[in-house]
Parts: sequence; C-alpha cells; structure tokens
Amino acid sequence: MKGMNNKGISGQTHRSALTDGWLAKRLLLVLTCSIFAGETLVMLFLDMLPSLSKWSEAMLDSTVLMILLFPLIYFMAFRPLMNQISERKLAEDELRQSYSKIEQEVNERTTELQTANEHFTHEIAERKRAEEELRRSETKYHMLYDTTSDAIMMLGDGKFFDCNKSTLDIYGCASVEEFCSKHPADFSPAKQPSGEDSLTLANKQITLAMEKGSNHFEWVHKRADNGKEFLADVLINAMELDGKKVVHTVVRDITEHKQQDIIQKRRINYQNTLLKMAKLENAEMDDTLKAIMKEDADTLGVERVSVWFFNKDKSAINCENLYTLSKKTYEKGFTLQAADYPVYFRSMGDTRIVAAHDAWTNPHTREFTEAYFKPAGITSMLDVFIRVCGAVVGVVCHEHVGPMRQWTLEEQEFAASVADLVSIKLEAFGHKQAEESMKELNGELEQAVKKLEDTNQELKNFVYIASHDLREPLRKISAFGSMVQKSLSGKIDGDDAENLNFMIDGANRMTKMIEGLLLYSRVSSKAHFAEAVDLNDIVKEIGQLELSVLLEEKHTTIDVPQPLPEVDADPVRIRQLLQNLIANGMKYQAKDNVPHITLTSQPAANGMVRINITDNGIGIKPEFQQAIFIMFKRLHSKNEYEGTGIGLAVCKKIVERNGGKIGVESEFGKGSTFWFTVPAAKTVMDNTELVQNSQKELL
Repeated sequence: MKGMNNKGISGQTHRSALTDGWLAKRLLLVLTCSIFAGETLVMLFLDMLPSLSKWSEAMLDSTVLMILLFPLIYFMAFRPLMNQISERKLAEDELRQSYSKIEQEVNERTTELQTANEHFTHEIAERKRAEEELRRSETKYHMLYDTTSDAIMMLGDGKFFDCNKSTLDIYGCASVEEFCSKHPADFSPAKQPSGEDSLTLANKQITLAMEKGSNHFEWVHKRADNGKEFLADVLINAMELDGKKVVHTVVRDITEHKQQDIIQKRRINYQNTLLKMAKLENAEMDDTLKAIMKEDADTLGVERVSVWFFNKDKSAINCENLYTLSKKTYEKGFTLQAADYPVYFRSMGDTRIVAAHDAWTNPHTREFTEAYFKPAGITSMLDVFIRVCGAVVGVVCHEHVGPMRQWTLEEQEFAASVADLVSIKLEAFGHKQAEESMKELNGELEQAVKKLEDTNQELKNFVYIASHDLREPLRKISAFGSMVQKSLSGKIDGDDAENLNFMIDGANRMTKMIEGLLLYSRVSSKAHFAEAVDLNDIVKEIGQLELSVLLEEKHTTIDVPQPLPEVDADPVRIRQLLQNLIANGMKYQAKDNVPHITLTSQPAANGMVRINITDNGIGIKPEFQQAIFIMFKRLHSKNEYEGTGIGLAVCKKIVERNGGKIGVESEFGKGSTFWFTVPAAKTVMDNTELVQNSQKELL
C-alpha cells in the first residue's frame, strides 16, 4: 500500500510539470507581444505629450516596462514556487495520513506484543510458582520422610530398595545399605500370634494390597540387632515407580500403646470390681469379707487371698478367712505369733504395702519361707495393712503359687484399695453396731427421762403442797403471835416478851425461806421464753416500782453511765435477776454509808454481753466469793444482815437458764462487782461485728 501511494504522487507531479511548461511558452509569447505593443503605445503617448526630460521619459518607460514584465516574472518565478509549496503541502498531508496509519498499526502491534508479553510473563511466573511449590513439596516430603517417627520403606521385586531413618531405629540397623541387604522375612519371627507362617502370611498381605491398592493390618516384627519382637501397625500401598509396581510400606510401633490399652482395661476392671465390692451389703461382717476375698482373687488371679486381724494385745494375728481360688473354699483359725516373725510384724507399722516378688528372699517376708511358704508352694506375696482411725488392725494377704510373680503398680494399687474398702466396711459395721447400741441406750434413756419427768412433776406437786401446808400454820403462828403480842403489850416483859418475839420472827423467816424455795423451784422448772429485752427500761422500772421504797429509805443512787444493750432473755427472770443484785448492793453496806450502784456493760465472747453491777458496800473476802452462790450459804448472821441464803442461788440459776455465767469481783471493805453474761440481741451482735470490722480496717 505504501509503494502504491508513492507511485501515485510522482505521476501527478510529472503531469503538472508538463502542463506548466506548455503554459509558460504560450505566456512568453503573449508577454513578448504585449511588451512590443506596450512600447509602441508608450512611444505614441510620448509623442502626443509635450516634451519631457530624459529622466522622466526613462522613468515612465521603466514603469511601463515593469508593469508589462510583472505577469511574466510572476509566471516565470513565483508560480513554480507556489506549485512546489502546494505539492509539498499535499505530500505532507499524504505523509501525515500515512504516518497516522503507520502509528495506528504500530500501536495495535505494540498492544498485541504487550498482551503477548504479559501472557508470557504470567506463564513464566506460574511456571516458577509451580516449580517452587514442587520444590517445597519435595522438601516437605523429604522432611516428613526423614523425620517421621514411623518407619517408611520401599519394596520392589521382593526386596527393599529404600527406607527412612526411623526404619533403621525401629529395626535396629546401622545404615540403609544394611537394611536393604536383608530379606523382608529377616524382620519377622517364624510365626505370627495366629500361628501362621510369617512369610506365607506376608505374601498374602502384599498380594491383597496389590489387588485393592492398599492394606492395613497389625504385625509382629523382630529387630535385627537383638531379635526383640514388637507389635506394629502396618499400612501397605501399591504404586508405580518408573513403570514398575512397588510397595510403599509405613510401620508404626504400637507395643507401648497396646500395653497402655491393656493397663487401662485392667484399671477399668479393677474399678468395676471395687465398685461391686463397695455395694456389698451383708448382715454379718464375715459374709462381707468372704465376698470381698473372692472378688479379689478372681480379679488378680491369685491362688490365696486372706484377711488377718490383730488380737487385743497385738501379740499375734488371727486369720479371719482364707479363700483358695482353685478350690473355691474358705478356711479360718490360723494364728501367727509376733514373737515368731518379728521382722514382719515390725514392718506393719513402717510401711503400707509389702510387695514381695520373691517372697523367699524379700527381707520383710523371708522368715516365713521354711515354715510357711515352701510347704504351701508360695513364691510371691502381696500384703496390704488395714488401718482404722490411723491404727493398723490387720492385713489383706495375697499369696501367689507357682513361678515368681512381678506385682505391677496397678495390682498394688488395687490391693491397697481392697484393704481400704475392708477398713471402710469395718468402720461401717462398727458404726452400725454402735447405732444399734445407741438405739437401745436411747430407749433406756427415754424411759429414764420419762421417769425423771414424772419424778420432777411429783416433786413440784410435793413442793407446792408442802409449801402451802407449811405456810398456812406459819401464817397462823405469825398472826396469832402478833395478836398475843398486842394483847399482852405491857403485861409481859423480860424473857417472855423476848421468846414471843423469837416465835414471831422465826415464823416470818420460815415463810420467807419457803417463798425463796418456791421461787428457786419455779426458776428451775418453768419453761424459758427468750426475747429481746431493753435493760435500760428494766432498770428504770425497778427503781420506780419494786425497789422505790428501799431506794428512798437508803438514799441510794443508781448510775448508768452508758445505755445498756438489748439482750435475748426471759424478761421476767432477767428483771428478777437485776432486782436481786441491786438489792444486795444496797443491803450489804457499812453503817451510815450511802449506797451507790453503777451498771455497765461490755461485749463478751460467743455473741454474749457482760453486765456489771458495782456497789460501794462491804465487799467479800476471796475465800468466800464462790460459796455465796450456794443454796442457804450465808456469810453474816441474821442480826447483821437479813436474808435466807437463797437469793444469789436463784440469780445463778436464772443466768444459767439463759445460757450465761455469773461471778463476783470484790476487794474486802471496798465494794463488789457482780457480773453475769447473757446472749446479746441480734441487732446488738450485728452492730458489734460492724464496729470490730471497722476497727480491723483502720488497723
């Protein structure tokens, strides 16, 4: 296309040149004629004009000549130039169009090349990535192949040709060459556990793998270095390698796994047996022991299992029962003296289990060899001592007959659990017997309580009747004595008047004593009803009611520096208690001394509160401070201080009925402080705990 365009342009140029030459010739002829005609006209014109100077003529002649020559000059000089310019513009336009087409074609080609280049670049990157993945895969495969704990080997044409490092470790070979030099049959015993020939069975397994593509089974192998056999999990995969069928084999040693599986099954069996033993419930302990021994012997496969218990002074152990597995019989009545087997008896306190694999030589059991083991054919013994409340009371004995037996840790733990179970059964049986005895004792106690209640009721009735019957004649004696005293006033004197006074006073004191006894009896027998009591109200009411006259007579002051707490007590009894103690403080005063009573309180242990009643009286000597709370115990004669000796005994009984204690702190001649404890009301306890907690936080 480009060649065709160039040829077209050159042809057009040639035709234009021919046309311009022909026109130039005609124009030259025309111009020549024109010049000639013009010169002629100029000459005629000059002739017609007046005469001019030569210079003017020359100028005019030149001007006319120039005018006439301009077309010629234009056609001869400028027209070819203009044509060339037009032709060049035309050529440039055509060249520009051609360049645009070429540029478009170049761009299209460039785009195609870029697309192809990107495609090739992507293909190269993908190929590199694939090569990198392949390299990584190969590295990973080789890493797994070389580092896995499983043995991996390749078998072809009936012999090994490659293996990994674990294969050498598992089969006991020093190098790959050594392993590959051996026949596959060299790594198996002559026969498998099923009894089949190893070589024949191996060929069957390989054939099955070739048919199915893979085969998975367990196999007993043999090490090359020491001949030790081990159980393995085998996976055979059939594949092609370099056009040949080969066998890829993975072998994993599962000996330890199988052993752990066996141990786990044994443990489960032991646990089930222990659970079965624990559920045994027999009326008699002997039946329970027989059942435990039978289960023990069956589970461990021990020929003889027996239970022995100490006698009272621990000088011997007696066989409670002995079970023989092969005979399925029970025996008892055997005795072993501590003096005959001192080493064994000492071991009872030193150790928990005696696991004698070789009972004839074990230091704890060898003293039984001649007299006991050899006659019975016993070679191994497993003894666990029975402890109840920390003390050894007996032993569970396992005696193995036949070749020596190595007692496993699991067997020892099971035997120890059996001994613990026997201990629990003994305690439970003892508790059961104790409960039965307790029931009998409770029945007897209930009967005794019933009798005591009946007796107490009879005593109450007797006291009431006796006091009523006694007070009636005493009232009459007192009343008639007073009447006689009035009627004989002034008529008798001396001893008669004194005797009459003695009679009336004795009757009055007897009446007060009987009332005190009745009060003491009511405090001891009446039901106790506790409630929250405000001691401040009690003290205030006592001062206004019961003791108002006495307080006024003795000009006594009662001081309560801080409000007293609420207590949990019987309000009637606590009122009587405070009244007695305040009255005592006013009574036992030195002559002409004005009584002053102070009541204070303070927290006590176990949710109690302590109430203190302090007086300024005569005080009490230390040797008498405990005796004053005994019934009818008086420290002073009736002439010194009135009283029956019952008041403080009643106070003690009231405090004890409210769950507290009572006491006195005194210095003779300087006054006394009577104190008692009583349960604090719940709100008081909560406030006290709050204060204590706050103090702890501050500290």
